[in-house]
Amino acid sequence: MNSKNIVIFMPSIEKGGADKNLFVISNFLSKKFKNISIITASKVDKNKFDHDIQIFSPRLFKWNKFGRNIKSLISIFILIKIFIKKKDVLVLSFQSNIWTIILCKIFFKKLLLGRIAFLIIGLIIILRNIYSKKFIHLLITIL
Repeated sequence: MNSKNIVIFMPSIEKGGADKNLFVISNFLSKKFKNISIITASKVDKNKFDHDIQIFSPRLFKWNKFGRNIKSLISIFILIKIFIKKKDVLVLSFQSNIWTIILCKIFFKKLLLGRIAFLIIGLIIILRNIYSKKFIHLLITIL
C-alpha cells in the first residue's frame, strides 16, 4: 500500500450523483491506498464509507442548515490545517474547485479535480461581471 495522504474535498454532501461518486471512489481508493481522508462540513453517514477512511468535519455546530458557501469556507479551514500538518498530500476536489486550486498552489500540493464542468460554468458566470473579470485576470497572472 502507498503511504501518500489522499484528501477528498467535498464540503457539502447531499443526495445526488456526485455524492454517490464520492462513496464509490473513496471506498475504492481505501482499498488501494492507506491514508484516505474526507473533508466535509455536512453530517456524514459513516456507514457508507469503509472503516479505514478518516472523516474531517466540524464538531460544534449543525452545519447542514447552512448553504454550500458556508460549508466550503469551513471545509477550507480544515484543508489548511491538514496542509500544515501533513507534507505529502494529494487533493481530490469534488466541490469548490477554485478555492482548492488556489490553496494547492499556495501550499504546493497536488490536485485532481473531480467536477471540472461546474468550475468552467462557474467561471463563465463570474466573467460576466466586469469586476470579476479583473479578479480572474489577477488570479491567472498569479497562478
